Amino acid sequence: MIERWNEKVGAKDHVYYLGDFSHHKTDRTREILDQLKGRIYFIKGNHDRSATRTICHDRYEWIKDYHYLKIEDIEIALMHYCLRIWDKKHHGSWHLFGHSHSNLKEVKGEMALNVGVDCWDFYPVSLEEVKERMQKFIVSEDP
Repeated sequence: MIERWNEKVGAKDHVYYLGDFSHHKTDRTREILDQLKGRIYFIKGNHDRSATRTICHDRYEWIKDYHYLKIEDIEIALMHYCLRIWDKKHHGSWHLFGHSHSNLKEVKGEMALNVGVDCWDFYPVSLEEVKERMQKFIVSEDP
């Protein structure tokens, strides 16, 4: 997974990691973090005890429970867990999440996407890939 991460992520790329980084002990988690390229913005998951310890903090730009990101005029709610409702959902915003592995079906019109690596052949997902998948969720108003 380290190799796959570094195949897609450059040293200056921004990576929003949506939780459940490591089940390893803290020292091993730090070793893994030190091998990864990119600037990591960390959304905490339910299995992040070692990844959120002080020894790892300097590897992240920040650590939060959730975050609203605006990029290229798209507002995106980032959280580890899948939400049914999020800020501006009915005004075109998106929701990206992890946690559920591949157990939740995508819902047309929901604009919510599981970006967990186990749903993406264990690669991180680019903004372009997210945009492409989100286009499939848009419900046409034409009959």
